[in-house]
Amino acid sequence: MRKARNQLVAIKVGDSVQASFQHDVLGRRISKTEGGQTITYLYDGVDIVQERLGNTVNPILTGPGIDQRFARNEGNERSYFLMDALGSTRALTNAAGEVVQLYDYTPYEPLRRPISLRTPTDRP
Repeated sequence: MRKARNQLVAIKVGDSVQASFQHDVLGRRISKTEGGQTITYLYDGVDIVQERLGNTVNPILTGPGIDQRFARNEGNERSYFLMDALGSTRALTNAAGEVVQLYDYTPYEPLRRPISLRTPTDRP
């Protein structure tokens, strides 16, 4: 379901809402609720610099470009973004430089699927 400004406000399957989204007056997504958990976003201009889930605050280290991210915290773990020449995220690494998540893109689709290299107990 979308608003007049083509902003996604909900994902429904039948009559059941799977996820809902809120936007500010500038059109930026400020929250996402999925599975009963709400993540809120804090911006510096057009870039997200912090995500909050309950009492957990996850800072995001951004670069000078729009959507240019270098690192983010998830709980006690820091992840680093590895991007290709187009600026698309291709992998996340941990502090030791080990790849923990891969992203695979097709030519005309945004994301085929993320490939997690973490064990189920390591996932945030």
